[in-house]
Amino acid sequence: MIKRIFRFAVIGLMAITLAVPVITVPSLATDSSSAEQEVEGSADSWRFSDGEINDEADNTIYNENRDGTLQTEVDCIGGCTLAWSKLNGLFYNSKGDVISGATRKGMDVSSWQKDIDWVQVKNSSDIDFVILRCGYGNDKTKYDDKKFLANAQACEKYGIPYGVYLYSYADSVSDARSEAKHTLRLLAGRKLSYPVYYDLEDKVVKKQGRSQIIKFACEYCTIIENAGYDAGIYASLTWFNKYLNDSSLDKYSKWVAQWNSTCTYSKNFRLWQCTSNGSVAGIRGRVDINFDFSSSVTSSSPTLVQYKTTDNLNYRTGPGTKYTRKGIYKKGTAIYISKVTNGWGMLANGYYVSMKYVKKTTTAASSSSQSSSYMVKTTDNLNYRTGAGTKYKRKGTYKKGKILTIVSTKNGWGKTSSGYYVYLKYTKKL
Repeated sequence: MIKRIFRFAVIGLMAITLAVPVITVPSLATDSSSAEQEVEGSADSWRFSDGEINDEADNTIYNENRDGTLQTEVDCIGGCTLAWSKLNGLFYNSKGDVISGATRKGMDVSSWQKDIDWVQVKNSSDIDFVILRCGYGNDKTKYDDKKFLANAQACEKYGIPYGVYLYSYADSVSDARSEAKHTLRLLAGRKLSYPVYYDLEDKVVKKQGRSQIIKFACEYCTIIENAGYDAGIYASLTWFNKYLNDSSLDKYSKWVAQWNSTCTYSKNFRLWQCTSNGSVAGIRGRVDINFDFSSSVTSSSPTLVQYKTTDNLNYRTGPGTKYTRKGIYKKGTAIYISKVTNGWGMLANGYYVSMKYVKKTTTAASSSSQSSSYMVKTTDNLNYRTGAGTKYKRKGTYKKGKILTIVSTKNGWGKTSSGYYVYLKYTKKL
């Protein structure tokens, strides 16, 4: 989660010919008139100051050297010189003490780590799992983490268990809902082994107060769990104790950030982010280190059942006709449903359809039935149609560079996760 922001110095001349640098830093918009402002880099929280990491927040820095080696006065445990390492089946902290209950060591990364050498991570590091940032803020493609797709595909390729997190800028329940939709959009076709975490730390969120923050967390996690994923919350120890201390959140997986030699959170938690000062083979620069205290790793992806629409069918933002209609699936469209509640089915993309107008076609789970699905990027503006051929009706056009999930192929045409078809000649497999 290390973030950087570029600062620009503007040199101006004062009356007595002294040159004075003026530092300008973009700030996060808090009004609708600036809603289109790019928010990346303006993170402001307990560990970020205008997007820059706050070294003072990391107590482990004072217990270890910058390269991760223990300071000379600390017991190195039989020759072990690396903090947060594994020795004889046990994990050790920055003071050389055993981390009681830790079962696996992991890291969390985002586009700020740039291009990661995942072969080195797999073969030359002691990393057992990864939590990937999928994006930040509301459901807009420009707020997707630019490295998420590549990182997720690499984890799947090399068999590295992973989960995801989304950095929140929510200042309303509707924002939290949009952030959940953002997350679900990016998870289509992915195979998670760890939960989906809601990163609550920014001052924009903090300003809303405890009761609102709890509502945001409940809204986000409910939508994620309704889609069939395990939901969780990432926050600092202070946030968990002060803002997220409601019993309604106890059912969700907790990922506690406490940059210290031990985690002192009193309630149950699964992950502990112990330092921002870690070093991992295959990554340049510092990286966050985490430990998992659970006994096993299981699939966190939902079981998706395939249906076909028996009539033109609306899909909505919630399970009922009172919710906003977002579009229509044509009769005969294949859709994937993860959960059925009161006669309404939740789709893999987070929307809902009435079960009265669908027919089950297969019962295979997403982790196996969709293993043949893959991602493509359009290499030109590309029409999408109701069937596999130009004789079928054109429903619209995808812009060049659009990323799509292909669930099946026929005669050179690919069926997308939305049920429409594109000519694969004008796509590139990712």
